[in-house]
Amino acid sequence: MAQNQNAGVLFDRKHVPDLTTASDVYVNVPLDSSGNTIWNTEKLLSKIFYFNATINNLLVRVLASDDGGETFPIIAYPETLVAVGSPVRATIGNYYGQMKIQVKPAASGQNGTLTTEAYGISVADLTLATSAKQDDLITAVGGQAAQVQIEITRPADTTQYAANDAIADNDPSITTHLLSGMARANGGSGRIVRACIKTDNVSWTTAVRLVIYKAAPADGFIADNAAFDAKYADKASIVGTITFPGFSAMGTGAAGGIRAAVVEGLYIPYACGAGVKDLYFQMYIPSGTPTPASGQKFYVHLGIEQD
Repeated sequence: MAQNQNAGVLFDRKHVPDLTTASDVYVNVPLDSSGNTIWNTEKLLSKIFYFNATINNLLVRVLASDDGGETFPIIAYPETLVAVGSPVRATIGNYYGQMKIQVKPAASGQNGTLTTEAYGISVADLTLATSAKQDDLITAVGGQAAQVQIEITRPADTTQYAANDAIADNDPSITTHLLSGMARANGGSGRIVRACIKTDNVSWTTAVRLVIYKAAPADGFIADNAAFDAKYADKASIVGTITFPGFSAMGTGAAGGIRAAVVEGLYIPYACGAGVKDLYFQMYIPSGTPTPASGQKFYVHLGIEQD
């Protein structure tokens, strides 16, 4: 079992191979390259799972044993749908000696591939560990929570947007479209788990989409109100996209207020480029023809987990 110990706190991170289903019945998910399907969790209190489905939707559950792994009659995490494009995070705080993950297609004959990450730690609260070791422990069991923010100010005009037009800073560049500090070390990695975007235009309702890059776009950043078109040259650099389906008022919506859109339950893994801790972004309007405010501001706020 790949376990480590710091400051008297035991932690375990499983390197789970992807599994593609081949039948309509539940099958055990191997937890390592040797094919072992039983996780010995007798010394672990908090267990965290990330499930992601590709190809087709899947059903997952986690079973537990109270007889040393002979049988698994306990449902530690009930059957849950993992839809394609909608990763699921599960946290199990109850004590169990052994656990195993099972998966099957959500619909008969519609096989899919399950990607799983699993972490465990022997304390319920990482503050019980000595402060000198907290970062090492957090890294080992799935990441340190952090937040990254950036504000852009579009040009001082009210030129109407067309569908797929970019929303950008007055002079877009690496500096103005930088997601700084996405990793804890140069070349580091993590996951985007939540995203929020706010604007000072209390009349704004149109959906916007963020495109996240590992490196600055090959052809540079697209100016505000110009057509956005992702380039194939950036195929290895594009980490993912986040679509904010619409904005709503935070409160009465009076002048001087905020309209915001929030996307919860994200799971977008990323790795920063060598020598940097940052990512980059572009933003555009996937549909609609809204009229912006002059000098309108957009404030991007990402919730992340850093390895």
